[in-house]
Amino acid sequence: MIAIRPADKAAANEADVRRYSRLQSDSHKMTDQEFEAALDKAKEGNAPEIEPMRKIAYNDVAEELGCPDAGYKLKWNEHILAALA
Repeated sequence: MIAIRPADKAAANEADVRRYSRLQSDSHKMTDQEFEAALDKAKEGNAPEIEPMRKIAYNDVAEELGCPDAGYKLKWNEHILAALA
């Protein structure tokens, strides 16, 4: 059973977006070593991924990009998750 609080998940993902956007804008001032250290630090706070949704999300992106045949073949339970997402 997957229990998700969408507002909390969305807030965590938005924090990830802001953190990586800051890193991208600051990266031109960094050496390779400084960038690697900053990237490692940014990764520490990443929102947890929901592994069972990975193929479903990939398929959604493939469809948005006009490549629906590039997606994964989903199992029956993944079709149910896709319908709920």
